[in-house]
Amino acid sequence: IGFVLPKAGAARVTIYDASGKILRLIEGTYRRGYYEVGVNRSELNSAGVINYTLKTAENSASKKMIILE
Repeated sequence: IGFVLPKAGAARVTIYDASGKILRLIEGTYRRGYYEVGVNRSELNSAGVINYTLKTAENSASKKMIILE
């Protein structure tokens, strides 16, 4: 999952299934710039449409991805 931070600060990526159950939470403090966080399918223990949200102090963005069996 790639993202760009326009300025340094804390960011949180929350990955959850269609029912809203949190599958993985990735938190960190990052400098300004582009970052990627990797997630293995085995960590999610789920298939189908998965949602994720990136939150910072000033912004939030949500997207979907598909996990194939």
